[in-house]
Amino acid sequence: MSIRGLNLANLLEGQKLEERPTVLMRFSGASPESVDSVLEKVREIVKENKGEIRIAKDQRENDLLWNARKVSSLSSLILHGTVR
Repeated sequence: MSIRGLNLANLLEGQKLEERPTVLMRFSGASPESVDSVLEKVREIVKENKGEIRIAKDQRENDLLWNARKVSSLSSLILHGTVR
């Protein structure tokens, strides 16, 4: 995904993300405990790789980021001729 593209298209409603390698993930599970368990494993992997993890501050930010990810992914497929 291109963070620069998200920023240029203003898909985050004026919010700008730092332009660096980024992975957006959404977690769900049968219980809050199961989600916490998976998230803890992800935190360990990120730390081992000297990365940074950021969690959406609220549902609005979560929805905004996730929608931007979906739009960005589809745009990338169209640009590369995978989807017409």
